[in-house]
Amino acid sequence: MPINHSNILALCSDWYYTYLNNKFKHSTTYNLTVVKSSEITQIGIEKFIDATITGIQNNTTPYQGIIATNSLVAAIAAVITKRTGLIGPSPEAVLRCQNKYISRMIQKECVPNNTPDFIVSSEYFKDSSQAPAFPLFIKPVKSHLSLCSYLVKNDADLRKKYMNQPLSLKKLM
Repeated sequence: MPINHSNILALCSDWYYTYLNNKFKHSTTYNLTVVKSSEITQIGIEKFIDATITGIQNNTTPYQGIIATNSLVAAIAAVITKRTGLIGPSPEAVLRCQNKYISRMIQKECVPNNTPDFIVSSEYFKDSSQAPAFPLFIKPVKSHLSLCSYLVKNDADLRKKYMNQPLSLKKLM
């Protein structure tokens, strides 16, 4: 018996929930089960992943694929995809997109003339002679919407910005 609808598990941020439900409620192609990130964190990420995988493996939740709308749920979707074989993002693809350093390394290989200079902060604090020239931007390896990104004009400014960051960043100095 052919499948008339593709059953898709959609993991999304809370603000995107209503949009997805409204967009696909009359779809003749896709049947979305939409789960908000707040529901996932309330259950617990590991428990949600385990329960979802169990449902897929027992065919109690017959999904053909999984999608995600933001960085937190993309990583969760990738784990479920990897463990079940569903169509969806791979952990490698998510990492390549979300980790700025890995993304820049790939960009440097593919489009070297269009990739800005970059350096990992731990390398800078060991040997600042290898750093791009000031002024420069500092960014966390994983963030979105340029949160915690700063323009720094010199070494003193860079160190000052880092001293205002969480303890884990200070350990690099």
